[in-house]
Amino acid sequence: ICIRLIPPLLEVTNDDMRSLRDNKFSILTLTLELVSLLVSSTTNVSTYNNQTVLAQNNILNLIIRLALGRMSSATIRTRALYTLGDIISSHTENQAAFFNSNLMNETTRQTQPCLHRLTLVVLQSKD
Repeated sequence: ICIRLIPPLLEVTNDDMRSLRDNKFSILTLTLELVSLLVSSTTNVSTYNNQTVLAQNNILNLIIRLALGRMSSATIRTRALYTLGDIISSHTENQAAFFNSNLMNETTRQTQPCLHRLTLVVLQSKD
């Protein structure tokens, strides 16, 4: 039940992507850490179920946008990349969802495969 409360905490506007207010920065940081805690343990039996429920509640897509979109905050992007890794780790369905996802470039309005965008983020990151 509480997982349904997470998506609004991860939603950001295009303005947020360019410049985060202090309170939004804190909310995103803490929420991404919470999601990672729910899915990062390989010994916890509920990890797989948590990964499934998070994806069913659109949290995977929200994290993809934070990790691979035009997020100006390097701290949020980095935390989102780690969380993305946690949510797809050892979860075939979430991996397939990620591999088949596209991300829209807010500037050009063109879609780009997430795996391609991830490669660009890693290779072109100034962080």
